[in-house]
Amino acid sequence: MTPDLPHSLPELEQAISSDALASPGPASALAFLALARRALGDVFESPELVISEEAFCHALPAVPDAALATAFGDAALYRRCRASLLRHCKLAGLWASADPFPLLNQAARDLGTPTVNRRVLETYLPGLALSEITRERALAADQPLRGSERRALRASFAALDRLRDQPRLRALSLLGDEMIGPLPRYVDGVKLRLPLPPDLEAAVPRLPRGHAKRARRAYELALELGVLALQPQGRKVLTEHAARDYHAKVSTRVSENWASLTLGALIALLRAADTGVVPEGLTLARVRHPDRPCGPTKPERVSLSKTDRSLPPLPCQVEADVAGFGVARQAATKKITTLRRILARLFDGVEADDRDQVLQGAISRLEALYPEATPGTLTTYRSLLRDFLRHVGHRDPWDALLDQARTAAIAGLDIRGLRLLRRQAQALDPQLSPAGIDTKLATNLVATARTHGDGSRLRQGLSSLDLLRGLLPDLLPTPPIGSLPDGRKGGNCELPPALEQALRREAKAAGYSDPAAKAQLVAVRKLYTLSSAKERFDAELAEIPWAALTDAALVAHPADLAPYRTELTRLADRLTRNLSPGWRDLERAITDAGVARLDNPIAALARVAGEARLEPWQLDREWAWSHERGLRPDLRLTWARNITRLDALRELPAVAASGLLPPQCLGPMPARGARCRHGLFPLPRRFEAALDGAPQQLLEAAHLLWRCLRALGLFPRGADPAPGLLVSETLLERVEAEQSLLAPTSARQHLARLRDWRESLPGMDLASPA
Repeated sequence: MTPDLPHSLPELEQAISSDALASPGPASALAFLALARRALGDVFESPELVISEEAFCHALPAVPDAALATAFGDAALYRRCRASLLRHCKLAGLWASADPFPLLNQAARDLGTPTVNRRVLETYLPGLALSEITRERALAADQPLRGSERRALRASFAALDRLRDQPRLRALSLLGDEMIGPLPRYVDGVKLRLPLPPDLEAAVPRLPRGHAKRARRAYELALELGVLALQPQGRKVLTEHAARDYHAKVSTRVSENWASLTLGALIALLRAADTGVVPEGLTLARVRHPDRPCGPTKPERVSLSKTDRSLPPLPCQVEADVAGFGVARQAATKKITTLRRILARLFDGVEADDRDQVLQGAISRLEALYPEATPGTLTTYRSLLRDFLRHVGHRDPWDALLDQARTAAIAGLDIRGLRLLRRQAQALDPQLSPAGIDTKLATNLVATARTHGDGSRLRQGLSSLDLLRGLLPDLLPTPPIGSLPDGRKGGNCELPPALEQALRREAKAAGYSDPAAKAQLVAVRKLYTLSSAKERFDAELAEIPWAALTDAALVAHPADLAPYRTELTRLADRLTRNLSPGWRDLERAITDAGVARLDNPIAALARVAGEARLEPWQLDREWAWSHERGLRPDLRLTWARNITRLDALRELPAVAASGLLPPQCLGPMPARGARCRHGLFPLPRRFEAALDGAPQQLLEAAHLLWRCLRALGLFPRGADPAPGLLVSETLLERVEAEQSLLAPTSARQHLARLRDWRESLPGMDLASPA
């Protein structure tokens, strides 16, 4: 059931309070209605006030006189109140027949759909009411448009169709019952797209993808150019002359390439639907090049095809192996022929008794036998030959090793590293088997791989080789390769074990993640390598002069150490930090709770609190607020984030129960760009909550009041008096009389805003100060 429309402002107020009328801001709307009730008196109850928009504007003009402005408080508050009342009257549909767009667009926003564009409808359908827009009129308005204007008009039509079933709109008869529906698609902006006939439409799925994509447009062009001849039976035939005419006209209109693409699609479409409508010899090539002879241009080849050429005979045992391979793998004839050709090259000029030796090194000789082959062809030949060798029992040692590695349940195996190691070993002359790699050869292989950026991957492959030795003693009988020396020129030296362990312990205690701890180790390793005084790293971690060593290395090797400067500076700051017992205990509790380093604010806050010798539980909001005020804008953002992180620690039970946190939250800090000029101190919590959502001018007045009250010594630090007490007339008059921060006129304007705010909130506690 559709609710009745309100006929007065009291009924409008009732509709908003009962949610019968959806309002974008119900709280402010009800507050403005209450203000209007006090200001207008009996006029507020009169239905004549909202009988029309003209009556409303006559009673509440856009520019108020002095009496009306005084009744509402001031002119600015009157204008805001009037704008809210006017908007909600339109949303309620009081004057929908005169201006239906606010009601329509609010309904669209409630549905979460796009709104109606007033401009395009009034521009392209002038003088028409929304209920008079029919599909015929929509088509007439849409057809001459292009681009963004057409899209905007169509979007408005779609929005109107979505809103036709809304009960409130149907009750007001704002929209007609006829749906506009989807509008047609056009060709070249003005011509309707023509669908394919049913027989041609059924033939489209049988066409290649490119022809199917262009078939409809090709047929449409053919009809437009008149190149299809109509037969008595109703069939449309494409003659050779018509095809040439089509190609010439489309080439002139668009391009020769587009003409060729669409003509090819048209021939394929007509031929797929009915083979009799296109002449037998009509092709795109014949249309494009009519002077070429129709017969074959190349003579018949007399030589045999590739698969029929005779191959050199293979040894009897190899012939039998190939035959058995074909049967076992059910290989195709072409695959067997390719294998015979590969084996023929391998055994060319080799005695039959050397079969095992030839097959043993077959993979390594393949690239030399086919120097002209592409990488893809070589990969195909290599895969085929490996299958054959596996069939006859001549598996490559690397293949056997990789097969075992894939099925081995050994932690730390790197299959990609083993594949890289195989490629590197087989690229040598002579090739290396897994058993032939010792420490010296492994070092050379790593040095070669490093030139291509694969050094780390190859090291993992060599480590995986050692992990497989216990599983494959026959393939890997040699001693383990072990850890390789770092042979890189200018490479990093290994840290002393005691220093590395101390760094790892320190990073864990500081809450570093594994990647962050590794980054710190890499930075220290680089500093240790570049430092000329390595003996200084033998001291305790906190006694190493990290800052001095970093500065000296930056002077001697600026380019090498520059990428690690941030990590080293952070480490030096952390190790030289002298935390008080309270801050140290809080940092330990945060680390034990699993807080990540990036979410740990202790380093930033303890540095500032230490200057004032404050423990964490001694901090208050005024301390955080005052320090933030003296920072640069970018550092204010960082400080605000750290205060937010400190307040978030209260959600961790272990940290909250430690008793180390401040008694109350220190945040939030002023938002960026929202700090008030007189915001020297944070407002009391209750006063700040009462002002939530207030405009900037009112907040500025509140900060001025609190600053003056603090300067007069009426309230101590950390006090939280009632909001009504702060804006009581006694305190406002005293501040107005005794303040020296502003000129008297400016101070009276600020305090007047607070008085207006106080009067707009009836029921506020206005207790007098003690």
